Amino acid sequence: MKSSVLYFLRDTSINGRPKYYSKKEVLSELFVRRIGCFKETELPCQEWKFDKAFSATWIDNDEIAVATKCGCLLRIGAETGLIQQVVSPGLPQVYQAMRHPPPGNPGGIHSIALSPSGNYLATGAADSTVCSVLHAKTFAAVQHFKAHHDWIFGLDWVTDVHLVTGSRDRSVRLWKVDGDRGDVVHEALYSRSVHKEKVRDVKYSPEPNRIISFSTDGDVRVWDPLDLRGILSQSLHRDHSHELACLAVQGYQAAVGTRDYVILMDIRTKRAYTEVQLLTPDYSVRSLQFQDQLLSCGSGNGWLSFFDMRAMDFVEMEISQDRGKKVLVDNHIEVGCGWLDTEGFYREYFEGVAVHNALYAHCWDPGLHRLFICGGPLPMGLRGCYMGIWQ
Repeated sequence: MKSSVLYFLRDTSINGRPKYYSKKEVLSELFVRRIGCFKETELPCQEWKFDKAFSATWIDNDEIAVATKCGCLLRIGAETGLIQQVVSPGLPQVYQAMRHPPPGNPGGIHSIALSPSGNYLATGAADSTVCSVLHAKTFAAVQHFKAHHDWIFGLDWVTDVHLVTGSRDRSVRLWKVDGDRGDVVHEALYSRSVHKEKVRDVKYSPEPNRIISFSTDGDVRVWDPLDLRGILSQSLHRDHSHELACLAVQGYQAAVGTRDYVILMDIRTKRAYTEVQLLTPDYSVRSLQFQDQLLSCGSGNGWLSFFDMRAMDFVEMEISQDRGKKVLVDNHIEVGCGWLDTEGFYREYFEGVAVHNALYAHCWDPGLHRLFICGGPLPMGLRGCYMGIWQ
């Protein structure tokens, strides 16, 4: 595949006559082809020794917010690479200091999201059953929502004052931000507990104005955000259920990541879904992200791949190496080593075994020029972290 978009326009002519493309199609092709030119700037996780970066979002063009399994909330300078660990002021004492999760509650912070206006940040807290809303610029506490009885796995904004959460307690809850003093709210606007297993993730899609949730038993639900009224439900095959891991939505499209497949769905209908075979048997999808016609897939083995929704195939990229002297054609990019705790559990069970970073989250900056990727070792018990900016 040639890197120049001119080759794209020439090679797709019809009978020697040029085919005309919309501006969106040309920009999409440019977007795909420049990914192979990205270079990795790995952040110094070994200096901080965080355990597994679970979730991330760009606050603006300059800063990224990251949440970890060890219960830390971080803000990272995109240009400087400076990492700051945040302890939000004004939190009630019982939820003070995200630096150290409560004993016996090692769930960590699984999800983080920026409000549509960019004013608020919703995130898990030191107590993994709590959702905290913070000012995006200062990280000062706005409000805390505590009604779940188990870890919050997913959250997303519906409006600038409404957000939805999904939990391991099998419930989906809708909340309203109506305070600014860091108070704790114990009752949600609406709560639904129809999932029979833990809710693995929840997302809001603005265009159809729908909330989508899915649980580990393969149950996908579509909700009306006004009152959490059920709109549609669909059960995926049981053989997928034990490895449902992540969710991405765009318009009426939904993608669910599993160990063996990416499952594509249309949330308007119960028609059969499409299974996308992964690149390798051990790929194991851990994060998904839509960007127009591209679906990016973060794996459990340190790979990030891009699936073209038009061609229904993974994109091959020309990846420059050795300062551009060598070009490799491949269907994925591979992240760096990050930091791995090679004491204790590793020494006892994994010494001499190659350990890769699972990519638990990845997200584009507002201008779509940089890609932040984060994660850590997949095996339970291993401690480590990877964070990097690709541009």
